[in-house]
Amino acid sequence: MYLEHYAFNDYPFRLTPDTDFLYMSSAHSRWLAYMENAIFNRESFVVITGEIGTGKTTLIKKLLNDLSENVIVAKIFQTQLDEVELLQAILVEIGLIPFIAKKGELLNMINQFLIDSYNNDRQMLIIIDDENNLNKRGLEEITMLSGVETQKKKKLQVIIFGESELNQKWKADNMEKILQRVRL
Repeated sequence: MYLEHYAFNDYPFRLTPDTDFLYMSSAHSRWLAYMENAIFNRESFVVITGEIGTGKTTLIKKLLNDLSENVIVAKIFQTQLDEVELLQAILVEIGLIPFIAKKGELLNMINQFLIDSYNNDRQMLIIIDDENNLNKRGLEEITMLSGVETQKKKKLQVIIFGESELNQKWKADNMEKILQRVRL
């Protein structure tokens, strides 16, 4: 009805995130610049928090549309996973089949993938949307993976999105190791 009335070509008010309708406020522009900078400079952790409905998921999609082909992305949108399921989800996202492997084998597969990617001038990025549902052990696994590095560069970048109370949650859960790795 309002398509015809306002002469719109598409429905602008859907619940599904659509980058065509993303309004790049100063905060969104700053978030995007932080993410791009972290990827370009191979910084380890970026954490972006905001209230529900502020455009975090849409911003992820915008970033993904603009990434270089040299960046391999594992997008984790379903975060109600234990640490083994999280490692499996990461490996599935990069095209591997990890379902019969044990935790040590999963970690080895990811480490080998990071080394191979780095040697081929590629980098890996893990994006975790809605971190609030991720358990502490899963987050600790991601933290340990982010420690794989050369003498000068990180081999893995991680961008975590969560709701505003994420910082308080991490402080309450004694997650100093993770907070120390957060670059931006």
